[in-house]
Amino acid sequence: MITIIASAILLFMAGIAKGIQDTLWFHFEASPFAKKNPLFWDPKRSWQNKYKDYMGGDERPRFLFSKTYLAFLTDGWHLFSTIQLTCIQAAVALPAVAALDVPMWWLLPAIVVLKLVFGAGFRIYYKFK
Repeated sequence: MITIIASAILLFMAGIAKGIQDTLWFHFEASPFAKKNPLFWDPKRSWQNKYKDYMGGDERPRFLFSKTYLAFLTDGWHLFSTIQLTCIQAAVALPAVAALDVPMWWLLPAIVVLKLVFGAGFRIYYKFK
């Protein structure tokens, strides 16, 4: 029963993260984030943080993995996307780990596997230059 409650809490947290993502994207100017650094929080500008100098034509990563694994460090939208997906992946992995009756530390590798599977599906469709 505790596993079901924990998964429900994780899904609720994922919903909050998704709500923040959509608030940033669709209602940034009216949101509390509008008072924060727009170079990080305004998704219409902050997506460029992944690149050395996107406006200058330099699309190389700003730092190692800034365009992929560490994109969540570059802007608020990607940060809350990562939180949302990690909460969902944990909500899926938690009951599986509990059902297998293995040590709880197995949750971490289970989440990593789910991230790899999700990432593979994303990469098949979304192409990088």
